[in-house]
Amino acid sequence: MFGGNMGEEMTFTDRFNNFLTLLATNYYFNPYLSKFTELMRQYDPNMPETEELFSQNSLVFMNSEPLVDFPRTTSARIIDIGGISVAHGHKQLNHEWSAIFDLRPKTVLMSFGSFAKAFAMPEEYKNTIRDTARTFPNVTFIWKYEKPEHNMSAGVENLIESTWVP
Repeated sequence: MFGGNMGEEMTFTDRFNNFLTLLATNYYFNPYLSKFTELMRQYDPNMPETEELFSQNSLVFMNSEPLVDFPRTTSARIIDIGGISVAHGHKQLNHEWSAIFDLRPKTVLMSFGSFAKAFAMPEEYKNTIRDTARTFPNVTFIWKYEKPEHNMSAGVENLIESTWVP
């Protein structure tokens, strides 16, 4: 329920689930809309219903990052502004990392996050990463790799392994 992966051809079950989603949305979401309208009318008595505002808008700003969000249909009216709520302050890199970033004009960071472990990749994939790094000698490749004893960067001058990256 609530969204789903229905294709262009919907089965009866897909249509029924779509109907249930509509009912659930109306049941759970609409009470908040009316409360929002009431709240806004305390400041502007002429405020139209929230549903009416939704239908008249020309743009929708979504706090989502399309590169890391789930795939979804979109339109030109939807503007992704992912990261707008993230604090903009930053700390300076320590000397070790600054030196790494200064090695070459370009740097690529390869990290598969905390859950997908690079050491568990098939050897063919690891070798492809090593070969790719060799192909671009003017680029420093930083590879978040969890098992330094594998020594994946051996023989590849511009490939730097690290168990942690800032």
